Amino acid sequence: MYLKKKNTKNFQVRVIKYLELIQTMASLNEKTGVLGRRLAAHLLRRTSYQYTKERIENFATKTIEDAVNELLTVTAPVVDQPIDYANGQTWINPMSDSPSADPFKKLYVSGWWTNEALNSPSILHKVMFFLHSNFVINNDFGRSEELYDYLALLRHYATGNFKELAVKITLNPLMLKYLDGTYNIRSNPNENYAREFFELFTIGKGEQISEGNYTNYTEEDVQAAAKVLTGFKAPSIVERENYLDAETNIPTGYGFYTHHNSADKTFSSAFQGTTISGAVDEDDMMRELQDFVDMVFAQDETARFICRKIYRFFVSGKIDAEIEQDIIEPLAAIFRNNNYELMPVLTALLKSSHFYDEDDSSNTDEIIGGLFKTPLDLVLNIMSYFKLEVPDPLTEPEMHYLHFYGMGLQINFLSKSGLPLFIPDSVAGYPAYYQQPNWHREWFTSSSVIPRYEVPGMLVRGISSANTSDPAVKLNLTNYIKENVSDPYNSFNIVSELTQDLFCEQILPERFGYFLLEIFLDDIDFNDWTLEWARFESTTDDTEVKIALDRFIKHMLFSPEFQLM
Repeated sequence: MYLKKKNTKNFQVRVIKYLELIQTMASLNEKTGVLGRRLAAHLLRRTSYQYTKERIENFATKTIEDAVNELLTVTAPVVDQPIDYANGQTWINPMSDSPSADPFKKLYVSGWWTNEALNSPSILHKVMFFLHSNFVINNDFGRSEELYDYLALLRHYATGNFKELAVKITLNPLMLKYLDGTYNIRSNPNENYAREFFELFTIGKGEQISEGNYTNYTEEDVQAAAKVLTGFKAPSIVERENYLDAETNIPTGYGFYTHHNSADKTFSSAFQGTTISGAVDEDDMMRELQDFVDMVFAQDETARFICRKIYRFFVSGKIDAEIEQDIIEPLAAIFRNNNYELMPVLTALLKSSHFYDEDDSSNTDEIIGGLFKTPLDLVLNIMSYFKLEVPDPLTEPEMHYLHFYGMGLQINFLSKSGLPLFIPDSVAGYPAYYQQPNWHREWFTSSSVIPRYEVPGMLVRGISSANTSDPAVKLNLTNYIKENVSDPYNSFNIVSELTQDLFCEQILPERFGYFLLEIFLDDIDFNDWTLEWARFESTTDDTEVKIALDRFIKHMLFSPEFQLM
């Protein structure tokens, strides 16, 4: 019998190409081993607002599993509730009259949340902000107490069940006010919340097939959903404490059956022609709402839609066919198989080789350093890394709530840089999370770049209280370098250690030379810096060393490298 001889050379070429293909495919395969400094810094930048030299060094020695598990362990709040500096008391739980006007108290609530984010070592506040970017509200539509309740709800479910949150957020008083749910009644259905629940919060439109048919739902589905949601009311602020959710103990809306459409509601083929039976009383309205949410989350596309959002928030704005198949699909399967618990999805993503950009050899889709920092990440990275001493909320409440976090951080920076905290311009949220094709690049625009560049100077100069010209909040760079750089007499060490931590990747020699020779030393000799530092150590007069340090820090924090995470 004659056997045709194989072309060995061609066979080898095909095998090599196949192996190369396997090596370059995106994968959720778990990364093993110890993180090391570079990957530890990457993990911390993406998952926590608390970014310090000590944390980087600590996480560098951990295995991937231990590091991620630690990040997923939530700690108690530093301060349970914001306080009104005018009387030193909280006005939220229990509710009480407070001397300050409510718009200012909203600043206190968002400032309180920001300070908690700065001091939280876990992933909690990153996930809370992700959930806010999905279930969008605008706190201009409610009171400060209702903003606090909304944040409490996000905190409760940040490490919990996304599907349950979809039910609870529907009855959140601030959401009911913002998207007109409280005005949605049987005789005059309001479709605002129903439309956004489909389009933005859960399943997404999909490709438009025809007028009124968006693949994943139809206009008739919006109308039917609006009828399901009729009759839910936001309590008045004086009634707030009378309506507490049985599971979370957080103030919630309530059903008013007289205003509810009690007829059965039938949905389109996008939802398999499901019919939801109308409620028979106020208690049954909750069953009807649960049936509606169950129907939406029974669709495979819901898990995919949310996982794409998670991916864009934590990993990259780029989702091509390969990422869709090899990352989004398996993440969505994990989401569905765990009944929409968030932590299994985040665990799989953060432990994956893909998250650390080690599953391909392409240099066109870099993940480390592949996102622009949000304004919040930008300023909290600076504050935490350089150990900025924030005024104590208990002993210096006016400076803490009003001048620093209120006027200084929120009004003068975050709002001007495209992130008016908890006051997005539209129900779609902040453009960086919905504006295609730029996505995260929307944080760095012609209108936001100037405020971003003002932050380093603002913190170096210091922020003064209303009662004195002395800066109450200021970066103490000299002390930081003295206490945190291995050999501050050596200018090379200062530049090397700070760029290593504050930039995502090691910079090229010519770029390093620019920061060291042209910026830090300003063309003076290495020995001159050593002598100036020695003089500072012996006299405590930091006048001369501060000039070089301020110049270097400003240029480094202005640099393109620092804008990325």
